[in-house]
Amino acid sequence: MEEYCKVLIVDDERMIRKGIRHMADWEKEGFLIAGEAGDGQEALRLVRELTPHIVLADIVMPVMDGLDFSERLLEEFPSIKLIILSSYDKFEYVKTALLNGAADYILKPMLSVEGLLKTLRKVAAQIPGAQFCREGKTSYEIQLARFLGGYQKQLSREDFKERLPHPSFRMLGICFKGLSEGQIKAIRQKTQDIFQEYEEIAIIAALLDETVLCAVLNYRKEDDARCQASVFEFAEQISHYYAKPFLALSWSYTDFMETRTVYLEGIQKLLRMKFYFPGKSLVILEEKLAECERARFEYETFSGYLDNLDLGKAIAMFYAYMESLVQIYEEEYKIKNLAKNLLFNYFVARERLGEAGEEIRDACFLEIDKTEDVEAFFTVIRKYVPNQGNYAQKKYDLTHEHIEKMKAYIREHYNEDLKLMDLAKQFGFSYCYISTYFKENMAEGFSGYLNKIRIGKAKSMLLNTARTITEVGSEVGYTDQSYFCRVFKKIVGVTPGRYRKDKGRQVQ
Repeated sequence: MEEYCKVLIVDDERMIRKGIRHMADWEKEGFLIAGEAGDGQEALRLVRELTPHIVLADIVMPVMDGLDFSERLLEEFPSIKLIILSSYDKFEYVKTALLNGAADYILKPMLSVEGLLKTLRKVAAQIPGAQFCREGKTSYEIQLARFLGGYQKQLSREDFKERLPHPSFRMLGICFKGLSEGQIKAIRQKTQDIFQEYEEIAIIAALLDETVLCAVLNYRKEDDARCQASVFEFAEQISHYYAKPFLALSWSYTDFMETRTVYLEGIQKLLRMKFYFPGKSLVILEEKLAECERARFEYETFSGYLDNLDLGKAIAMFYAYMESLVQIYEEEYKIKNLAKNLLFNYFVARERLGEAGEEIRDACFLEIDKTEDVEAFFTVIRKYVPNQGNYAQKKYDLTHEHIEKMKAYIREHYNEDLKLMDLAKQFGFSYCYISTYFKENMAEGFSGYLNKIRIGKAKSMLLNTARTITEVGSEVGYTDQSYFCRVFKKIVGVTPGRYRKDKGRQVQ
């Protein structure tokens, strides 16, 4: 029986791996890119898991280089064919790899679609007893991945009619940051399995890279509410596989050719914003995300303050700029790098005063890198960089009356998508300062206080209305049912269903 010839790509340069993966329509040529690895050690693990027919590996890699890898691979899996990738100056390594049993080699500077295909076909023909497809049909999943990644210019609606027969679409994106290949594979399979249970929803799911899975959900217009409910159920189920899932669901659309726009202007952007949604596992978009430009930081002024050791004004500038980046949802790695670059100069100035040394600076930067959300990010910065100048002055402006007004505002708007940033704008105080005040003066902090108000309202609704648990959660401000249930149980001690059952009995 004919099958695709499975190829594993091994190279420590991600762009090289992506380039090879998308340089040809491999399935159409009879090959299947089974996976990717960034070093020899990871590659051996994937070989055991994926059992490829051919491994395409760089000769120079970290952890375990190509020579050690070739020796281990061909000793443990003698039937697997190895093709070496190399530059001109590493040709001595290539000869050693060939002596170890590698089937062929390709020089990276000469890498081309035609040359790679010719080598793959030649090596595939050397595998005893194998019957590979001479020409295959590209799967829907591969076509979708190539289209979303920009490697294929368009998709034919007619070609997809069989798999996606309905008029309405939404796109679901899942961020897999930090997961192993095995975990990603399990969740990808779970995605297909769960949605196949809903006959009214068709699905095609494509793995775009090691961290993102995108699924096009297709349904009738009247089933939109059911589609959203199924996504909530799905988010709850995969939380058993993945401790901190983050899912993004796009707005509904009817033109299949809008799929890439929906990905680029909605899902891709939102998945990069996980940093700004602590505690949330699912965010639903009903329209495109607005474009926001980053304001220029007046570095000359900042540097002047530091030169004059006017740290209060320098730090006031720093915090104001960080808050402006939060308001436009700057990408996580960018806001962290910008913070570290500016703080480096701040710590140098403190060293001139005989205060903070390299150890403190390095500890601060390490903790910043480890933060998983914006709240933790500011907590670390406040730990190492005390508010001074204008921010210190604000402390005397925030009175008991202000706090009572803020609490009243929260009680009035608790069922909206309320964030600390909204509160800061509403009352004209710094995001960072209000966050600090809540943490220092209220045991539960802003998020805890908001949750306490919401859960109090939810308890009343569970006992006094016939609304479903999902409806109750939505009414009090939780778009994610699973998150609502977790918060409810944490505060009340039991799930919403158990609370309604037990307390409802007592009321009767």
